Amino acid sequence: MICKSCKKKISYNLVDLGSSPIANNYINELGEAEQWYPLKVLICKSCWLVQAGHNIHSKLIFNKDYPYFSSVSKSLLSYSKKYVNKIYDKFLKHKKKNKVLEIASNDGYLLQFFKQKENISKILGIEPTPKAAQLSRRKKIETLEVFFDNQQAKKIKLKYHKFDLIIANNVLAHIPNINSFIKGIKTILQNKGIATIEFQYVVDLIKKNVFDNIYHEHYFYHSFLAFSKILKRNGLKAFDIEKVDTQGGSLRVYITHNANNSFKQTSSLKSIVKNEKKLGLNNLNFYTKFSKQTIAKKNEFLSTILKIKKQNKTIFGYGAAAKGNTMLNFCGIKSDMINCVVDKNEFKQNKYLPGSRIPIVSEKFIKREKPNFIVIFPWNIAKEISLSLSYVRKWGCKFIIYHPKVKIF
Repeated sequence: MICKSCKKKISYNLVDLGSSPIANNYINELGEAEQWYPLKVLICKSCWLVQAGHNIHSKLIFNKDYPYFSSVSKSLLSYSKKYVNKIYDKFLKHKKKNKVLEIASNDGYLLQFFKQKENISKILGIEPTPKAAQLSRRKKIETLEVFFDNQQAKKIKLKYHKFDLIIANNVLAHIPNINSFIKGIKTILQNKGIATIEFQYVVDLIKKNVFDNIYHEHYFYHSFLAFSKILKRNGLKAFDIEKVDTQGGSLRVYITHNANNSFKQTSSLKSIVKNEKKLGLNNLNFYTKFSKQTIAKKNEFLSTILKIKKQNKTIFGYGAAAKGNTMLNFCGIKSDMINCVVDKNEFKQNKYLPGSRIPIVSEKFIKREKPNFIVIFPWNIAKEISLSLSYVRKWGCKFIIYHPKVKIF
């Protein structure tokens, strides 16, 4: 296989999770056939980019039925509002006019907070999935329904010129043509403008064993070492980095043009670079234990579920999330072990999870059936979910999470 970034040949296998359907391709009828694809992750020893071992076209993944809507999560809305306030006060507040663009703007969950700010002359979202784009437009946010790359950036530049702030949160992993994507940001970024890009940090993925964030729509798992090479190749540079808690551990990287000397490299960025060198991210030794740790966590979770089922207890899931589908299909869990999965998203209800074919239902099923246990698949917002479902304690129901370790509470 050829590296999607540096185009060198790669062969080292980081982890093999078998095969599964595309994680967000939910099933309407049990009689439907599914396409299963290998789910492997490889490492390029030339540029050290960790990447998916498949070449599934993004249009097969982010299609008209793509069901993810960011505004469903209260914690993500709160996080986004804090981001907007911070970035506005730090970079935009003292300028007369600011044009803001978000790539992968989803349902307008973040851009809506810029509408409340002064000095914002233009807000534009880019969202390729039709249902999310439609919801964004209902919030009066202009949204282009396209896949962003350098070709699209040139078209956007002709109509809207350049932007002072470009945001790309949790989208970098979803872009198969990473060089064209970064080059597109350069094309439409003002000479003194900045871009912020957030992505799951491969150091946290490996050290914390967050393997359920591996699914087909994630083409990449970035270190700053690998990402900085992509930036340099495409005429951009980083000047600051923050560690944030999303996705089990992420980086927020502040970026500008190579020629822009308005920003000096921060101590935070230098610290990340120093730590990556110390950890040895340019050496295979850092990556070798991940596969064994992944299998160990799978076995621990599966044995917990089997132990409960031997006691004739009922188990529901909560959150028809992609990460949950990775875990379920890797473990081989079906509806005979977990009866159903509850989800607030009406677009997912009355469908079935891909692979496991566990039915997706509304929350009323919890109140009606009174399960003994509920597995929270979006463990990153387990506190928010367990609080919203606190009423289940009345009949003795307990929650299960499998990260950072298997826990019943």
